[in-house]
Amino acid sequence: MKTLIAIVLAFFALNSFAASTPVYEETNYSSGQVDGSFGINEELGRAWVELAIWSGFQSDDSGPDYKRVKVEGLSLVGGSVVLNVEGQQIECAKVRPVGIFHYRVAKSTGKCKFKSQTIKKTVDDGFETRTVRVLKVTLETK
Repeated sequence: MKTLIAIVLAFFALNSFAASTPVYEETNYSSGQVDGSFGINEELGRAWVELAIWSGFQSDDSGPDYKRVKVEGLSLVGGSVVLNVEGQQIECAKVRPVGIFHYRVAKSTGKCKFKSQTIKKTVDDGFETRTVRVLKVTLETK
């Protein structure tokens, strides 16, 4: 019995993999915070990523900058937001009714996490080079 359990656990460990899918990149970014969620259109069967970006350039009373980004491999399949990575489908969110009017939204399953990092990148415009700060947002799968 212990051998069977060990074989099943090894099978799932070998089949699960982590992947990083690029979502968004913005230059001249000052440090801040990025929150991500999933947007859906059930009638058309589409899903996308919605980012709320708080930059260091904004004052305290201004809100975040919102971006809607189409991600390669992200789709709506049978009530779930699914990311297709190298032939495997990872369920990133489930579509659920919320509120008194049962408005349907995509609630994250925790299998896909948004990761943001600020890096320095050298940009060549054909005349000279300069270093700029770049915000990179990726979708990390477990």
